[in-house]
Amino acid sequence: MIEINKGNKEIKLDDKTHQFDHRIEDGYVIDDLIIILLSPDDHKVRFGQFQNLLALNFDGNILWHAELSTNRPGDCYREIYSITPLQALSFCSFHCHIDIKTGKITKKIFYK
Repeated sequence: MIEINKGNKEIKLDDKTHQFDHRIEDGYVIDDLIIILLSPDDHKVRFGQFQNLLALNFDGNILWHAELSTNRPGDCYREIYSITPLQALSFCSFHCHIDIKTGKITKKIFYK
C-alpha cells in the first residue's frame, strides 16, 4: 500500500517510510511510478534551481528529477497540470509535457 501525505514530508510504502527534505505539494501513483511534487514554497534559497518534481519506484528509490523548463535561477514546478500524460506548470511560465519514463521535457509552451 502506498500512502502519500500531502502537506507533510513523507510517503509510506507498505511498511517503510520515505522522508523528503521538503513538504509534499502533490503526488500520484502512475503505473509503476510514484510522482511527487515537492512544495515550491519550501525552497527558500534565492539562487539555484529547485528540481521539485520527481519519480520514485515502489522501493522508494528516486528514478529521476524532472528536467526544468529553463536554466534560470529560481525555476521549479508549481503545479501538476495533468497526470496522463504527465504535464506540469513551471515558475518561469512554461507548460511542460514530461516523459514519464525519463523525466525529460518532450514539449514546452510559454503561456504568459
